[in-house]
Amino acid sequence: MNICLQAPEILQLICDQLPCEYRDRKDVLAVALSCRALLEPALNRLWYTLPSFKPIMTTLPAGLWNVEKKGGPNVFSKWMIVGLRRAITPTDLDRYMGFYAHRIREVRLWNLRMIWTPEAWHGLQMATNWKHGALSPSALKVSWALTKETNFTLPADMLDPSFPFFSLFLGPRTTSISFDYNSEVPVHATSIGSAKNIPSALKELRLNNINRTASGLLFLGNHIRSSSWDRLETLKIPNIPPGTLAQLSTLPCLATLEVWSLSGIPLLHRYFKRDLAASPAHLSTISSNAFRPLKVLRIRGVKTSDFEALLQQLPPCNQIHTLKCTLDSIPSSRNMKALLVSIRLHCNPASLRKVGIHVFIADVVPQEEGVKAQVNAGIDLGPLLDFAKLETLSLNLSTTGVNLDPNDIDHIVESFPSLVKLKIDAETFDSRVPCIDHNHVLQLLYGLKDLRKLGLRFNATNITGREEIPGGSSEDEEDEDDDRGDGEDDDENEEGGDEEEEEEEGGEEKEEGEEGEEEEEEGDDDVEEEGEDQEEEDDEDETETEDKSKKPAPLKTFWVGDSPIYSPKAVASFFKKHCPKLSVGSSLHTIYFDDDPPETMPVMVYKRRWEAVSSYMD
Repeated sequence: MNICLQAPEILQLICDQLPCEYRDRKDVLAVALSCRALLEPALNRLWYTLPSFKPIMTTLPAGLWNVEKKGGPNVFSKWMIVGLRRAITPTDLDRYMGFYAHRIREVRLWNLRMIWTPEAWHGLQMATNWKHGALSPSALKVSWALTKETNFTLPADMLDPSFPFFSLFLGPRTTSISFDYNSEVPVHATSIGSAKNIPSALKELRLNNINRTASGLLFLGNHIRSSSWDRLETLKIPNIPPGTLAQLSTLPCLATLEVWSLSGIPLLHRYFKRDLAASPAHLSTISSNAFRPLKVLRIRGVKTSDFEALLQQLPPCNQIHTLKCTLDSIPSSRNMKALLVSIRLHCNPASLRKVGIHVFIADVVPQEEGVKAQVNAGIDLGPLLDFAKLETLSLNLSTTGVNLDPNDIDHIVESFPSLVKLKIDAETFDSRVPCIDHNHVLQLLYGLKDLRKLGLRFNATNITGREEIPGGSSEDEEDEDDDRGDGEDDDENEEGGDEEEEEEEGGEEKEEGEEGEEEEEEGDDDVEEEGEDQEEEDDEDETETEDKSKKPAPLKTFWVGDSPIYSPKAVASFFKKHCPKLSVGSSLHTIYFDDDPPETMPVMVYKRRWEAVSSYMD
């Protein structure tokens, strides 16, 4: 055996790469039994995650259990309930506690097919002397989802009695807990409300109350107020109960807050664009210590006003890095403008890096547009332009379009030099022809050097495949109108473009060679004046800057939505030249429909043409 394979650390790293889903457990066990050197690291991998109670049951004496099989004839509807034939003793647990329990790092229980009877649970509890975390003393993460909504086979009357026994798996090292529960079920409410079961080292807490009514919100509020989470870094909850904002804002380590159904927070102020010129006086009254460590805020709600109401609790000097809002209804342009103003007034340009606002509706029905289209109507991005360090900007609002225009592109390139992802209106339903075209796409590609993901609607009908770098000259500009959309000339255009590229490459190589010769001459000439050296260095710096400006952004993903297009082959040539890292197939995305309209509709014709672009990029 190679000497490296005798190191336990290396063997553990190798075994950590083994797949360890429930269906893979037999394969990992086979690796563990293959040789003595792999036994310990493979067992660590096998027991890293506890996906059900069955592995524990199989390590205890076989004569201990009384197994009763239930369910229908279908294999997916079968389940079993495990009771006791005799009392459980500490000796029965010796094998499990000595060889396996300490290896568990994650307890992930949901969609179970086997459950213990209350008698068996109490037997385990007494055999472990009621010690918290006795069955997984080293578990770092515990996900406890014993509700009928998260288990598709076991009945609720079997799950509910088992719910309180999560304390057997919450050890002193547990830092992450996820609970799915129903506060209307007394045993759930009593168990979750028992704060003594929550480890003091907790860093991440997810509380998913199936009951989203007022009573469920009241229960959650009481639980939050009765708990002390001085080390809590991540909190994921269905809603923020009234009266708990003050406590949440003072948590010393809370860095991530995620709310799935935000509602009920009163909107304190209504902002308008004029507030950007003179900040409202109340901003200075917000405590600078409120939500001080918060870095990530992810909110889902029905209305933009709900999101605004939470934002208004933040002081302008906050440290939020990522801001994401998912809406369950289509916002009006007016409400979106107010939301953007709120973001500007309550977020810190020095820290904000990512902004995402999306509409998510399962069965969206596009609103019927009026007979007269408002060509220039859209949403002003002006309030966001002060966030100069922004790396991600994503705005997709279903039928409410931002409707980018040339001025917006100028502002984006100038204001967001570090942008990595820009996705606006890529999923918007809009009958209007986009106000921007491929020239503005080129402006983004050559103006934003870090851009890797781009999504927008643009007019691609004028693309010929011979487009040059912005600011450069093209010999074929006079023939563009004659060749536009002419499929017979595509091959010739492509060949011509290739020849021009070869000439440019040759020219660049020649320039580099000349620069090298000049450097050698400078090295041989010891009498050159210092001023001349400085001038030549400045010239070289200018050349390097020019070469860098000729390179497009390393774009790898492009969402084109329902952008109008005529010639797939010309567009493919355009992408090959200006998006060289855009791979075929999975990197180019069109608009998605739950139920596709008739194939004869223009939007479906555009969709087919965009899909054909990939075939020309092979």
